[in-house]
Amino acid sequence: MIVQPANAKGIDSPSKHHSVLALTGLAYALFLASAIIFDSILCTNHLRGARSGFVHGIFCIVPWCLVVLPVSGLVHALCRRNGWWRARTIALLLPGMASVIFLSGSLILAPPTAANLFKKNTGQPLPPGCTEVRMFHEGSCLGFGMTSIFSFRCRPEDTDELIRILRILRMDPQSDQSQTQPLNIINRNVTASWPDPATWKGSNVYFVDDDDSITGLWQAWLIADSTRERVYVVVDQG
Repeated sequence: MIVQPANAKGIDSPSKHHSVLALTGLAYALFLASAIIFDSILCTNHLRGARSGFVHGIFCIVPWCLVVLPVSGLVHALCRRNGWWRARTIALLLPGMASVIFLSGSLILAPPTAANLFKKNTGQPLPPGCTEVRMFHEGSCLGFGMTSIFSFRCRPEDTDELIRILRILRMDPQSDQSQTQPLNIINRNVTASWPDPATWKGSNVYFVDDDDSITGLWQAWLIADSTRERVYVVVDQG
């Protein structure tokens, strides 16, 4: 009598497959790599973005072990019981592959352009016909530590409309904080080629009222020169 090997019945040998810990670790490595690449593309300073993605990805080790690892153990037990070794490999790698697909898709569907990030951060499009648009953005795929700075020229009526729609309040020009806080954020993130709002005579600083704003707990400022044609918008989650 000829005895067929287990593989002839469509059942793989477990000795040919990696352990559940190795596959779960590989899935996490895929997630970490995708987070680093995503943040390096998302951020204006690509090196700082890659560092941000690495740090925030490392922070995910604990929730990954608490959530993904137990589920992977259950999947492993189910597949081992039924001899689904090839399916087990795919299932255990699925969290990592899903993160790669999700982050890649978000970059394709909503690339980090000035128009897209302005809309995302303020809920409003850039003023029509605005020129000299500059953008700085820093953040992570997890949404932590986000800072966005936009500089542009537009019509005075567009600036007034933006102030009205965003429901932001003019700050006391005598208050030191109204000038120093947004200026400090600008100065530590942008280059000398950007306009310097500290030199704008008669400029006004507007601040988002957190209790009645679309940006929630984030802090946001709008700085306009005396003509209301040159504008800075600063959004900081700090």
